[in-house]
Amino acid sequence: VTSDQAEQFRTLPDDILAIELERRAHSILGKFKIASKPQLFPLSGMQAQQVSANRVGLVGEAAHVFPPIGAQGLNLSLRDAADLARLAQQARSAGSDIGSSSVLAAYERARQTDITMRTNAVDMLNRSLLSDTLPFQIARSGGLYLAGKIPTLRRALMREGIAPQRSAFPFPRLRDSTLT
Repeated sequence: VTSDQAEQFRTLPDDILAIELERRAHSILGKFKIASKPQLFPLSGMQAQQVSANRVGLVGEAAHVFPPIGAQGLNLSLRDAADLARLAQQARSAGSDIGSSSVLAAYERARQTDITMRTNAVDMLNRSLLSDTLPFQIARSGGLYLAGKIPTLRRALMREGIAPQRSAFPFPRLRDSTLT
């Protein structure tokens, strides 16, 4: 919901709020009961303009922040760390400075597409959750239904969420990269 709607829901009596939440969940989860004081948690994200400079490589939430949708912030953070570690190891093996501008530029290039694509995907999913527009609801519900019913699709979605095909994570599937 929007921030204004969330504030309105937070002020509702518990019994009315429970009915509204159950209605919004289409009673799929059964009868709702408010167990504690309602809290507001804005779903927003941020992305650093660059993830490296001056002998520093940003990883995890220093580089990007996501709402807790599908553990994408954690997965992306693990890939950040894996790429930075891989590039530092390559530099060390070559006798190069692991904090050099060429290593950090390679890290920036390695992470840019993954971070941007994941940021846009999570933002799109987040916006679809906020939309009451029927086509969005149908697409979202249909996609979730199909993912639940088709094991191959479900595994592909999980694999893409954890380790996209272009990713260096998890470790046996390393990309070759040259440091320039």
